[in-house]
Amino acid sequence: MRWLILLAALALAACEVAPTPPAPIGTEPVPQGRWTPEQAAVAFRQVVERVEPVAERECRQQTRGVNCDFRIQVDGNTRAAPNAFQSLGDDGRPNI
Repeated sequence: MRWLILLAALALAACEVAPTPPAPIGTEPVPQGRWTPEQAAVAFRQVVERVEPVAERECRQQTRGVNCDFRIQVDGNTRAAPNAFQSLGDDGRPNI
């Protein structure tokens, strides 16, 4: 019985909650409430700068003969329904 208690105590001692990683240096806090168009544009550019190289690298690693030069942009049509999709431009470049 003592061994069982000791074993349970050791098992519980091995359980540890992973610490939350700190925010990357140089990141701005997300503004609360509504964003101005300028704030939204800056945030979008920051996301594109971080996501695009990773997406392109993963595309190249997982495919062969596919154009992985993504064009990430916001549709300027303000009447269009909210949507996120990938299509090919007239030049064959994938648009996101």
